[in-house]
Amino acid sequence: GQSICFSASSAAIDQKIIFDSNLCNSLSLIRFLFLLPLCCFTTSGVLYFTGSRTFKGFLRDLWVVFWAKVSNRKLINHIHGNDFEFFYSNSSAFVKKIIDLTYYRIDILISPCKSIFKHFSKYSNIRFEHVNNFSNLELSAPIIHSSRFENQNIIFLSNISYSKGITKAIDAC
Repeated sequence: GQSICFSASSAAIDQKIIFDSNLCNSLSLIRFLFLLPLCCFTTSGVLYFTGSRTFKGFLRDLWVVFWAKVSNRKLINHIHGNDFEFFYSNSSAFVKKIIDLTYYRIDILISPCKSIFKHFSKYSNIRFEHVNNFSNLELSAPIIHSSRFENQNIIFLSNISYSKGITKAIDAC
């Protein structure tokens, strides 16, 4: 659902640049480090990114926030996961200061889960926006109801955690 929603939303924007910030190889790292600043100064508009809750991911986020603010752009952080407090509390005092400086520069925080916003309540400057995390596309195949469990399949396209509804999926069986 997220990928479909992102694709549909970004397709509606005529002029856009999308970076794959997974940084899975040297070329993607070099492109990210050098092209992001270049794009920030040669284009205009809002900078949108999906925030991370790991130290390595935070370094990437810090680079994005820095160049967004140096180029005077509005910054939207799309967050997922309920583990920001864990990441923050397990960081050193120095890293916490950098996290705080970074998050005080974010304009809008969007999330598919309203309960996540409480993790960021100390950042009073941020505007919080709830977004849906699903697609309304109809299933392409008909749903066949059967009383025999062995013929039932569940496809769970998410993290296997309580907050993502895995227990509801199991109970539905």
